[in-house]
Amino acid sequence: MTEELRLAFKQRRFYRSGRNSPNESPLILIKPLLFTVGVTASAFFAAFLYSYEKWRAIFKQLHKGNYKHENFNGQMDYKDLWNSTTTGQKLIMGIIAANLCVFGLWQMNIARSVMDRYFISWTGNPVASMLGGSFSHVGQYHFGVKMYVLWSFGPHLAHTLGVEQFSAVYLSAGVIASFASMAACIALKRPMVSSVGASGCLMALIGIMGVSNPDARFSIALVDMIVPHSFTAKHGIMGMMAVDIVGLLMGWRLIDHAGHLGGIIFGLLYAKYGQKPIWGTARKAVLEKYKDIRG
Repeated sequence: MTEELRLAFKQRRFYRSGRNSPNESPLILIKPLLFTVGVTASAFFAAFLYSYEKWRAIFKQLHKGNYKHENFNGQMDYKDLWNSTTTGQKLIMGIIAANLCVFGLWQMNIARSVMDRYFISWTGNPVASMLGGSFSHVGQYHFGVKMYVLWSFGPHLAHTLGVEQFSAVYLSAGVIASFASMAACIALKRPMVSSVGASGCLMALIGIMGVSNPDARFSIALVDMIVPHSFTAKHGIMGMMAVDIVGLLMGWRLIDHAGHLGGIIFGLLYAKYGQKPIWGTARKAVLEKYKDIRG
Protein backbone atom coordinates (compact mmCIF):
# COMPACT_ATOMS: atom_id res chain seq x y z
CA MET A 1 0.00 0.00 0.00
CA THR A 2 1.27 3.46 -0.85
CA GLU A 3 2.10 6.02 1.82
CA GLU A 4 -0.85 8.09 0.57
CA LEU A 5 -3.26 5.21 1.16
CA ARG A 6 -1.72 4.43 4.55
CA LEU A 7 -2.09 8.09 5.58
CA ALA A 8 -5.68 8.09 4.34
CA PHE A 9 -6.33 4.97 6.39
CA LYS A 10 -4.87 6.50 9.55
CA GLN A 11 -6.84 9.70 9.08
CA ARG A 12 -10.00 7.76 8.27
CA ARG A 13 -10.29 9.24 4.81
CA PHE A 14 -11.31 7.10 1.88
CA TYR A 15 -8.67 6.83 -0.78
CA ARG A 16 -9.29 7.46 -4.45
CA SER A 17 -7.08 4.99 -6.25
CA GLY A 18 -5.52 5.90 -9.55
CA ARG A 19 -6.11 2.32 -10.67
CA ASN A 20 -9.87 2.72 -10.40
CA SER A 21 -11.48 5.20 -12.77
CA PRO A 22 -15.06 6.43 -12.37
CA ASN A 23 -15.93 4.41 -15.50
CA GLU A 24 -14.81 1.06 -14.05
CA SER A 25 -16.65 -1.90 -15.59
CA PRO A 26 -19.37 -3.53 -13.47
CA LEU A 27 -17.64 -6.84 -14.23
CA ILE A 28 -15.15 -5.98 -11.50
CA LEU A 29 -17.92 -6.78 -9.04
CA ILE A 30 -18.25 -10.45 -10.08
CA LYS A 31 -15.62 -11.81 -7.69
CA PRO A 32 -16.76 -9.63 -4.76
CA LEU A 33 -20.36 -10.74 -5.39
CA LEU A 34 -19.42 -14.43 -5.45
CA PHE A 35 -17.36 -13.98 -2.30
CA THR A 36 -20.25 -12.21 -0.56
CA VAL A 37 -22.69 -14.98 -1.48
CA GLY A 38 -20.15 -17.63 -0.49
CA VAL A 39 -19.38 -16.14 2.92
CA THR A 40 -23.05 -15.56 3.69
CA ALA A 41 -24.08 -19.08 2.69
CA SER A 42 -21.12 -20.65 4.51
CA ALA A 43 -21.75 -18.63 7.68
CA PHE A 44 -25.37 -19.72 7.91
CA PHE A 45 -24.59 -23.32 6.92
CA ALA A 46 -21.94 -23.53 9.64
CA ALA A 47 -24.37 -21.93 12.12
CA PHE A 48 -27.01 -24.55 11.27
CA LEU A 49 -24.63 -27.42 11.93
CA TYR A 50 -23.04 -25.94 15.04
CA SER A 51 -26.44 -25.22 16.55
CA TYR A 52 -27.55 -28.79 15.92
CA GLU A 53 -24.37 -30.29 17.41
CA LYS A 54 -24.56 -28.00 20.44
CA TRP A 55 -28.13 -28.97 21.25
CA ARG A 56 -27.38 -32.60 20.57
CA ALA A 57 -24.57 -32.45 23.15
CA ILE A 58 -26.87 -30.67 25.62
CA PHE A 59 -29.56 -33.32 25.32
CA LYS A 60 -26.93 -36.00 25.72
CA GLN A 61 -25.73 -34.37 28.95
CA LEU A 62 -29.32 -33.97 30.14
CA HIS A 63 -29.88 -37.65 29.55
CA LYS A 64 -26.85 -38.37 31.74
CA GLY A 65 -28.14 -35.94 34.36
CA ASN A 66 -24.99 -33.81 34.64
CA TYR A 67 -25.73 -30.78 32.45
CA LYS A 68 -25.17 -27.36 34.05
CA HIS A 69 -27.40 -24.67 32.59
CA GLU A 70 -27.98 -20.95 32.95
CA ASN A 71 -30.42 -19.68 35.53
CA PHE A 72 -33.24 -17.34 34.58
CA ASN A 73 -31.25 -14.33 35.82
CA GLY A 74 -28.63 -14.97 33.14
CA GLN A 75 -26.02 -16.30 35.59
CA MET A 76 -24.54 -19.77 35.76
CA ASP A 77 -25.29 -21.93 38.76
CA TYR A 78 -21.64 -22.15 39.85
CA LYS A 79 -19.15 -19.50 40.93
CA ASP A 80 -16.64 -18.75 38.29
CA LEU A 81 -16.05 -15.34 36.73
CA TRP A 82 -15.90 -16.55 33.12
CA ASN A 83 -18.65 -19.12 33.44
CA SER A 84 -20.88 -16.60 35.21
CA THR A 85 -21.23 -14.63 31.97
CA THR A 86 -23.99 -15.45 29.52
CA THR A 87 -23.25 -17.07 26.18
CA GLY A 88 -24.23 -13.82 24.45
CA GLN A 89 -21.71 -11.87 26.51
CA LYS A 90 -19.01 -14.43 25.76
CA LEU A 91 -19.68 -14.15 22.04
CA ILE A 92 -19.47 -10.35 22.08
CA MET A 93 -16.28 -10.55 24.16
CA GLY A 94 -14.85 -12.85 21.51
CA ILE A 95 -15.76 -10.46 18.69
CA ILE A 96 -14.26 -7.54 20.59
CA ALA A 97 -11.11 -9.59 21.24
CA ALA A 98 -10.82 -10.38 17.52
CA ASN A 99 -11.13 -6.68 16.67
CA LEU A 100 -8.58 -5.85 19.34
CA CYS A 101 -6.10 -8.36 17.91
CA VAL A 102 -6.49 -6.85 14.43
CA PHE A 103 -6.08 -3.36 15.91
CA GLY A 104 -2.89 -4.52 17.62
CA LEU A 105 -1.52 -6.02 14.42
CA TRP A 106 -1.97 -2.66 12.69
CA GLN A 107 0.51 -1.22 15.19
CA MET A 108 3.19 -3.74 14.19
CA ASN A 109 5.32 -2.84 11.17
CA ILE A 110 6.24 -6.48 10.64
CA ALA A 111 2.59 -7.28 9.86
CA ARG A 112 1.90 -4.20 7.78
CA SER A 113 2.12 -5.84 4.33
CA VAL A 114 -0.41 -8.50 5.32
CA MET A 115 -2.71 -5.95 6.95
CA ASP A 116 -2.55 -3.68 3.92
CA ARG A 117 -3.61 -6.52 1.67
CA TYR A 118 -6.19 -8.42 3.70
CA PHE A 119 -7.66 -5.93 6.17
CA ILE A 120 -8.64 -2.98 3.98
CA SER A 121 -11.64 -3.65 1.78
CA TRP A 122 -11.34 -2.39 -1.77
CA THR A 123 -11.24 -3.90 -5.26
CA GLY A 124 -7.45 -3.65 -5.49
CA ASN A 125 -7.08 -6.20 -2.68
CA PRO A 126 -8.04 -9.91 -2.53
CA VAL A 127 -11.74 -10.48 -1.91
CA ALA A 128 -10.89 -11.80 1.58
CA SER A 129 -10.25 -8.16 2.53
CA MET A 130 -14.01 -7.62 2.38
CA LEU A 131 -14.29 -9.65 5.57
CA GLY A 132 -10.98 -8.59 7.10
CA GLY A 133 -11.82 -4.92 6.64
CA SER A 134 -14.85 -5.27 8.93
CA PHE A 135 -12.44 -6.07 11.79
CA SER A 136 -10.08 -3.13 11.09
CA HIS A 137 -10.39 0.21 12.85
CA VAL A 138 -8.69 3.55 12.47
CA GLY A 139 -7.30 4.86 15.72
CA GLN A 140 -8.28 4.29 19.32
CA TYR A 141 -11.41 6.44 19.13
CA HIS A 142 -12.75 4.63 16.07
CA PHE A 143 -12.11 1.25 17.68
CA GLY A 144 -13.42 2.28 21.11
CA VAL A 145 -16.72 3.73 19.88
CA LYS A 146 -17.53 0.74 17.67
CA MET A 147 -16.81 -1.75 20.42
CA TYR A 148 -18.73 0.33 22.97
CA VAL A 149 -21.78 0.31 20.71
CA LEU A 150 -21.42 -3.43 20.08
CA TRP A 151 -21.24 -4.16 23.81
CA SER A 152 -24.19 -1.87 24.60
CA PHE A 153 -26.76 -4.07 22.88
CA GLY A 154 -24.87 -6.97 21.32
CA PRO A 155 -25.22 -9.42 24.25
CA HIS A 156 -28.99 -8.89 24.37
CA LEU A 157 -29.41 -9.45 20.64
CA ALA A 158 -27.07 -12.46 20.73
CA HIS A 159 -29.24 -13.93 23.47
CA THR A 160 -32.40 -13.22 21.45
CA LEU A 161 -31.13 -14.66 18.17
CA GLY A 162 -28.84 -17.29 19.65
CA VAL A 163 -25.07 -17.10 19.27
CA GLU A 164 -25.07 -19.17 16.06
CA GLN A 165 -27.59 -17.05 14.19
CA PHE A 166 -26.04 -13.84 15.55
CA SER A 167 -22.58 -14.91 14.34
CA ALA A 168 -23.89 -15.74 10.86
CA VAL A 169 -25.65 -12.40 10.62
CA TYR A 170 -22.60 -10.49 11.86
CA LEU A 171 -20.17 -12.06 9.38
CA SER A 172 -22.66 -11.78 6.51
CA ALA A 173 -23.29 -8.12 7.27
CA GLY A 174 -19.57 -7.39 7.10
CA VAL A 175 -19.13 -8.66 3.55
CA ILE A 176 -22.51 -7.36 2.38
CA ALA A 177 -21.62 -3.86 3.58
CA SER A 178 -18.26 -4.07 1.81
CA PHE A 179 -19.94 -5.18 -1.40
CA ALA A 180 -22.50 -2.38 -1.14
CA SER A 181 -19.66 0.12 -0.88
CA MET A 182 -18.02 -1.23 -4.04
CA ALA A 183 -21.31 -1.47 -5.94
CA ALA A 184 -22.25 2.12 -5.07
CA CYS A 185 -18.97 3.41 -6.52
CA ILE A 186 -19.65 1.55 -9.75
CA ALA A 187 -23.31 2.57 -9.95
CA LEU A 188 -22.58 6.25 -9.25
CA LYS A 189 -19.46 6.22 -11.47
CA ARG A 190 -17.16 7.34 -8.69
CA PRO A 191 -13.59 6.29 -7.91
CA MET A 192 -13.42 3.17 -5.76
CA VAL A 193 -12.92 3.75 -2.05
CA SER A 194 -11.25 1.75 0.69
CA SER A 195 -13.45 0.72 3.57
CA VAL A 196 -12.73 -0.40 7.13
CA GLY A 197 -14.61 -0.79 10.39
CA ALA A 198 -17.45 -2.74 11.98
CA SER A 199 -20.08 -0.15 11.07
CA GLY A 200 -21.75 -2.36 8.46
CA CYS A 201 -22.09 -5.18 11.00
CA LEU A 202 -23.42 -2.83 13.67
CA MET A 203 -25.90 -1.24 11.29
CA ALA A 204 -27.30 -4.67 10.42
CA LEU A 205 -27.75 -5.45 14.10
CA ILE A 206 -29.47 -2.10 14.63
CA GLY A 207 -31.77 -2.89 11.72
CA ILE A 208 -32.74 -6.21 13.32
CA MET A 209 -33.32 -4.47 16.65
CA GLY A 210 -35.50 -1.90 14.92
CA VAL A 211 -37.75 -4.54 13.38
CA SER A 212 -37.95 -6.83 16.40
CA ASN A 213 -38.37 -4.01 18.93
CA PRO A 214 -39.15 -0.69 17.21
CA ASP A 215 -39.89 1.06 20.52
CA ALA A 216 -36.50 0.23 22.04
CA ARG A 217 -34.68 3.35 23.22
CA PHE A 218 -31.38 4.26 21.57
CA SER A 219 -28.93 7.09 22.15
CA ILE A 220 -25.80 8.38 20.43
CA ALA A 221 -22.74 6.68 21.89
CA LEU A 222 -20.76 8.87 24.33
CA VAL A 223 -22.87 11.94 23.50
CA ASP A 224 -25.52 10.73 25.94
CA MET A 225 -22.96 11.09 28.74
CA ILE A 226 -22.80 14.82 28.04
CA VAL A 227 -26.31 15.53 26.77
CA PRO A 228 -28.82 12.96 28.09
CA HIS A 229 -31.20 11.93 25.32
CA SER A 230 -32.89 8.95 23.73
CA PHE A 231 -35.03 8.08 20.74
CA THR A 232 -36.87 5.01 19.53
CA ALA A 233 -35.10 2.45 17.36
CA LYS A 234 -37.59 3.16 14.57
CA HIS A 235 -36.85 6.88 14.48
CA GLY A 236 -33.13 6.30 14.94
CA ILE A 237 -33.01 4.01 11.92
CA MET A 238 -34.97 6.49 9.82
CA GLY A 239 -32.59 9.27 10.81
CA MET A 240 -29.43 7.25 10.12
CA MET A 241 -30.70 6.08 6.74
CA ALA A 242 -31.64 9.64 5.78
CA VAL A 243 -28.15 10.93 6.65
CA ASP A 244 -26.48 8.09 4.76
CA ILE A 245 -28.67 8.56 1.67
CA VAL A 246 -27.89 12.28 1.59
CA GLY A 247 -24.20 11.59 2.21
CA LEU A 248 -24.09 9.01 -0.57
CA LEU A 249 -25.81 11.27 -3.10
CA MET A 250 -23.71 14.28 -2.11
CA GLY A 251 -20.49 12.30 -2.28
CA TRP A 252 -19.46 12.85 1.33
CA ARG A 253 -16.31 10.87 2.12
CA LEU A 254 -15.93 11.13 5.87
CA ILE A 255 -17.65 7.78 6.38
CA ASP A 256 -18.70 4.94 4.08
CA HIS A 257 -22.37 5.81 3.63
CA ALA A 258 -22.96 3.05 1.08
CA GLY A 259 -21.54 0.47 3.48
CA HIS A 260 -23.78 1.76 6.26
CA LEU A 261 -26.85 1.52 4.04
CA GLY A 262 -25.87 -1.95 2.85
CA GLY A 263 -25.57 -3.15 6.43
CA ILE A 264 -28.80 -1.64 7.75
CA ILE A 265 -30.86 -2.70 4.71
CA PHE A 266 -29.57 -6.25 5.12
CA GLY A 267 -30.56 -6.21 8.80
CA LEU A 268 -34.03 -4.83 8.07
CA LEU A 269 -34.71 -7.31 5.27
CA TYR A 270 -33.35 -10.25 7.23
CA ALA A 271 -35.47 -9.49 10.30
CA LYS A 272 -38.63 -8.76 8.33
CA TYR A 273 -38.47 -11.27 5.49
CA GLY A 274 -35.41 -13.50 5.75
CA GLN A 275 -35.27 -14.90 9.26
CA LYS A 276 -38.19 -17.30 8.96
CA PRO A 277 -37.25 -18.83 5.59
CA ILE A 278 -33.53 -18.95 6.39
CA TRP A 279 -33.39 -19.86 10.08
CA GLY A 280 -36.64 -21.80 9.82
CA THR A 281 -37.31 -23.50 6.50
CA ALA A 282 -33.76 -23.65 5.09
CA ARG A 283 -32.25 -24.67 8.40
CA LYS A 284 -34.76 -27.48 8.82
CA ALA A 285 -34.07 -28.80 5.31
CA VAL A 286 -30.30 -28.69 5.79
CA LEU A 287 -30.45 -30.42 9.15
CA GLU A 288 -32.70 -33.17 7.82
CA LYS A 289 -30.08 -33.96 5.19
CA TYR A 290 -27.28 -33.61 7.75
CA LYS A 291 -28.94 -36.00 10.16
CA ASP A 292 -29.33 -38.56 7.39
CA ILE A 293 -25.65 -38.29 6.56
CA ARG A 294 -24.51 -38.21 10.17
CA GLY A 295 -26.67 -41.14 11.20
